[in-house]
Amino acid sequence: CIRLGDDSSLSRSGKVLEFADSVLVGWCIAGVILAMLSATVSTAFSHGLVVCFAALTLLVYWTIRVGLLRIKNYGAFLFMASICLSVSVVVLFNGPQISDFYSQIEYARDFLRGNPLAFHVPFFEDWPDLLGYTLVETLLLCICDKVMFIKLFEAACTSAIVVVAYSCMRLLSREPFARIASLCLVLFPMFNVINCTANNQILSALLALLSVRVYMSIRAGLSSNSVIFRLLTCGILLALARFVRPDAVLVLLALCISCVYSIVQRREPLRSSAAKAVMVGLCAMLVSYFILPVGINGLLLDAGIKSPNEGNAHVVINKLVIGTDPETDGGWSSTYG
Repeated sequence: CIRLGDDSSLSRSGKVLEFADSVLVGWCIAGVILAMLSATVSTAFSHGLVVCFAALTLLVYWTIRVGLLRIKNYGAFLFMASICLSVSVVVLFNGPQISDFYSQIEYARDFLRGNPLAFHVPFFEDWPDLLGYTLVETLLLCICDKVMFIKLFEAACTSAIVVVAYSCMRLLSREPFARIASLCLVLFPMFNVINCTANNQILSALLALLSVRVYMSIRAGLSSNSVIFRLLTCGILLALARFVRPDAVLVLLALCISCVYSIVQRREPLRSSAAKAVMVGLCAMLVSYFILPVGINGLLLDAGIKSPNEGNAHVVINKLVIGTDPETDGGWSSTYG
């Protein structure tokens, strides 16, 4: 991770880039709003709203730019702002669970009612990757048997994601950039609406992002044991994220490539203590990622619970294929299941 400079002042070119970045993010958010409105209102009206939104972004930019820098504990401010907004959205748009989201909660409740075979059903034969988060929902329902409680838990996880993302951005950029970008994430519509449905994306994303933040804390001058411990922690976090949602393997691959690149970039001899620490830590990360789920699965099998596996029985339902399908504009379609 490279710091681009101190936070005391910005050059004129830096201010221009910061301003352009904010406008670009504003237009991206406006595009999402346009896509959401296009199905319900006229095209002219929706385009007018986008223009008004872009103008508002330009008008309030400098106010935000100055005001955000005066907040001392910005991480706490982000968390409170995000959780207030997320909870408000969840309460206002508290729709019923449908499709597989509904099934997961009902199977969790069935298990809590004393049915030991609640998870041994065709649903989890077709979708074994959903069992991990269903077990998380089971634990949450043990505390409070309300779907709203699960949604509020996810709202808290969403707010934590914002804080961790801000922490990562502080290491990569200047403080004003990090603050404005993290605030844009708080205000991003889909980031808050996703909490209205109890799903396995949020907790998995939080765990994966935490692993990235731990990895970014590795810097020159750390002891070998510290480097190994932090990489081991990354593996554990990714293993837990994998239990919830299998796409954590993509983050694992990125961290492995980054470890190898860090050795090559610094031209460290393979026998040096720094290179050995990275290689041992990389092995520890891989071992923890693959071994920890095996232990969790063994405990679940001993308890009579079906072991969660990655993938699903419907090979045609592929995120990459659906995301690039021109017939659905990159969206999900019931045609594919």
